[in-house]
Amino acid sequence: MHKILVINNDLDTMSLIKDLLEKHDHNFEVKVTGTKEKVSGIIEDFNPDLVIIDVLQKDALDILKTNAPGIPIILMTGETLRDRNVELEVNDVIEKPFVFELLESKIRKHVGAKSSLSAE
Repeated sequence: MHKILVINNDLDTMSLIKDLLEKHDHNFEVKVTGTKEKVSGIIEDFNPDLVIIDVLQKDALDILKTNAPGIPIILMTGETLRDRNVELEVNDVIEKPFVFELLESKIRKHVGAKSSLSAE
């Protein structure tokens, strides 16, 4: 089971991602939060394999980098970004509105990479 944490201040977006991932693939367990204050506790208790975070959640992104430096991060944004993932030190970027299959592909790429690294 792969654990995904979604950090976004838009309740509809969080619910949509959670529903799509859990209904499409029963190997995903998804937790959501819209506040940076809950991020540290969720990371400690839930131990996610990957985080999807909105670009507007910069404080939460800083918390992730400090408390969970090895967890892959996919940045979700409404902006057109080219090299922003390098600038923000995230593993990947997806632009909103997103196509679910592309998001799922990015998730599998990074969760699979973490899984294969852990197995060595």
